[in-house]
Amino acid sequence: MSTACVEFSLIVPTYNERENIEPLLRTLSEVLSHIRHELIVVDDDSPDCTWKIVERVALEIPEIRLVHRKAAYRDQAQSLMEGFRVSHGAILGSINADGSHPPEAIPALLATMAGGEFEMVIGSRYVAGGAVSQWPWHRRTLSRLATAVTRSLLRLRIRDPLSGFYIVRREVYERAIETATPRGFKFLLELYLRGRPTKVTEVPIHFTNRIRGKSKVSLRVLYLGCVRLVSLTIASRSMERVDARS
Repeated sequence: MSTACVEFSLIVPTYNERENIEPLLRTLSEVLSHIRHELIVVDDDSPDCTWKIVERVALEIPEIRLVHRKAAYRDQAQSLMEGFRVSHGAILGSINADGSHPPEAIPALLATMAGGEFEMVIGSRYVAGGAVSQWPWHRRTLSRLATAVTRSLLRLRIRDPLSGFYIVRREVYERAIETATPRGFKFLLELYLRGRPTKVTEVPIHFTNRIRGKSKVSLRVLYLGCVRLVSLTIASRSMERVDARS
């Protein structure tokens, strides 16, 4: 496939997702069959050899590209940034590999952006019509609390700033990488705060808990998330002061 004709690049960061990655890639290929696209899997050198499955499926589906990332530390935001860096599409997107995000919602996100009004479209659990299912009560409570704190500290209007399911125009990413220093699991905040999209909207999605494999949420992940939130809050206040003086 010629990279010059790619319209949409969807990044799928993976770590130990051998049970989920093949059905997801096949579903995505079907869902996106109407658009010139590429599916970029960035694997963090999974011990379960997720990347080998991606290589095998890519022999059948030429739109699949694999980035086998062998960094000193594993980090989803860094994986996403690497995927965006090597992508060719005018529109870039992110989706979880665990099956929690609905691939069938991608056409709705793309259609919303197609009018040219929006630079970022977020698949949202927390707008009217959105839902979360099969999560235990403590995960629901933690997600709601983290979302409320993030929105309050960063003074955000978007309802689901911690979503991992979204699309952006390439220009937003290019503006963001000038100052972005992503770490952790949430790259959306970096794109939103540093890329400064002119118009953003949210499309409701039905988020479901993973069926296979283990969640990557841990105390370390939560700690890094808190540290990153504090860092972004400081950066956001600094940008507000610069804007006020302009």
